[in-house]
Order: sequence, then C-alpha cells, then structure tokens
Amino acid sequence: MQIIPAIIPRSFHDLEKHIEEVKDFAEIVQIDIVDGKYAPNKSWPYTVLDDPDFGNLKSGENKLPFWQDIQFEIDLMVEKPENVWKDWIRAGAFRIIVHLESTSKLQEIIEDFRKEKVSQNSFLYSQIGVAIGASTPMEEIYPYLESIDFVQCMGNANIGKHGQFFDEEVLEKIKNIKLRDTGKPIGVDIGMNEKTIPLVKQAGATRVAVGSALFESTNIKETYKRLSDL
Repeated sequence: MQIIPAIIPRSFHDLEKHIEEVKDFAEIVQIDIVDGKYAPNKSWPYTVLDDPDFGNLKSGENKLPFWQDIQFEIDLMVEKPENVWKDWIRAGAFRIIVHLESTSKLQEIIEDFRKEKVSQNSFLYSQIGVAIGASTPMEEIYPYLESIDFVQCMGNANIGKHGQFFDEEVLEKIKNIKLRDTGKPIGVDIGMNEKTIPLVKQAGATRVAVGSALFESTNIKETYKRLSDL
C-alpha cells in the first residue's frame, strides 16, 4: 500500500512545515488545492488564476519547497479545472487529479492532456487521475477508465477538510472499479487510518492519501511506516 501524505495548506509556511516533516521518507506528497467554490473550504494557493505570483512557485521567494526532492500530486478541488490544470503540470507537478463532478469538460481535459503529453517534454512523465465522489454512481467513472492513469475514490462526500470519517459504502465502489480489470491504480482519499486502510486494501485499493492520521500523530515517520506496512 502506497501512503501519500496529503496537505491542505493554509499558508506557505504551513505547506513548508508539513513537507519538511515527510520529505525524508515520502516519495510523493498530495497538495489539495481548494477554491472555496467547488468545495466549501479554501486553501493556499487558491487557484492559479487567483495567484499573480504563480510563475514564482518554482523559483521565487515563495516557491514550492523541496521541489527537487518530492514528487507533487495536485488534487484540484476547484470549479472548472480546465482553466488551471496545465499551469500545474508545466510548473512541474508529477500528477494532477481532476474531480469528475467539478467540470462538464472532463473528456476534453483528458484528451488535451494526452495531446500535450506527446508534444511537451515536461509532460513526459506526468499523470492524470480522476476522483469520484462518495455519492456519485460508480458507473459515471467507467467511460474514463481506459484513458486515465489512475482513479481516486473519495471516502466521504464532505471533501476539502481533514479529519473526516470514511464511509464504508465506498468499499463497494472500489470493488466494482477493481472488477473492471483495467490494471489502473485505485486510490482512496479521506478517512484513511490504521482501521480503514486494511479495508480499502482488501477491496482493491493500492494507494491512499493520508492527512490528519499522519500529521496529527506524535511520530510522523513511525506512523508513515506503520501505515505502509498494513
């Protein structure tokens, strides 16, 4: 089971602090970008369009920390992700996650991503995943499974906040996606901890995004290892 530390940054300092806590043992960190519209919470940076200094995220004073050491997975909990996803990939993000319910142009985003990946060297190793909400019928993800790199099942309908419980009804969704036998990784985000990770693993998940269960523990490194070994 791959454990991916998940951060909803409140400020640049908050982002830097949390990445510092995991950079020596975690290969990938998920940064949740929440615009306060698609999901009621709001994070920093809100969206690329709201951030006039986005061009400095790699080289400016407030550049994303440890960019050379960490692969960043950007979870776009935003309205109209079609307006911002390219900027994150071009800035160097390893993965982007687009929420199925956040856009009416999901197929266009996926097709555009594939075209860009062929034509842009910076896209060569990048990946695109689609998140599906806990209450969204699982059949809605099926048309996209062959053309994306992975699926992320949201463990609770209340997204954009840490400390939420895992809705065990999502286990059936994971099992059914696994039965499609596409070979694509299945991730789970929200409510992941020592009790729930074995459940989603048994259902077919191969990676989980972990927020509060990791960052609120007394020893983050030991907790990360313990969760990885479940």
